[in-house]
Amino acid sequence: MTLVIVWSADGSNPLLPMSRIANGEFAYRDQFPHQALIIIDSYGTCGGSLIDVSYILTTAYCTVQGSTFYVALGLTDMDTEDNDVVTLISRTAIIHESYNSVDFSNNIAIIKLHDSVTLNFFVRLVSLPSFSDFNNTFEGQDVQVSGWGETCVCR
Repeated sequence: MTLVIVWSADGSNPLLPMSRIANGEFAYRDQFPHQALIIIDSYGTCGGSLIDVSYILTTAYCTVQGSTFYVALGLTDMDTEDNDVVTLISRTAIIHESYNSVDFSNNIAIIKLHDSVTLNFFVRLVSLPSFSDFNNTFEGQDVQVSGWGETCVCR
């Protein structure tokens, strides 16, 4: 499985929480060094992006208050052990104040890590637009998405 972060340039909700991503391609070892695997109290997994050495951007749907979040960074394959993987724990999630769990509007949250991450070749911050792009919608531009999904249409 490989992490999936989906963003829609037209502002629509491209995924509801029960949706699945399939027919993806394998990610190579350092292709997405910002990606996080988030395990929530051992009952579910989600993806996220490292936006600061202390913060992971994810969905509000994945951040149940009071949960423990186990975060793995530098991981490409969940089935392979890797000495370069950084693991951290958090119990702090900041959910968008207007998140709606019925229609999933404002489905965004930040997990605050207990310890700061040390960046390296396999663990880096996500590349975000500069402040000068504040009003740019990026509509019509190609984007690359990644995530913990399947490389086949599996049943």
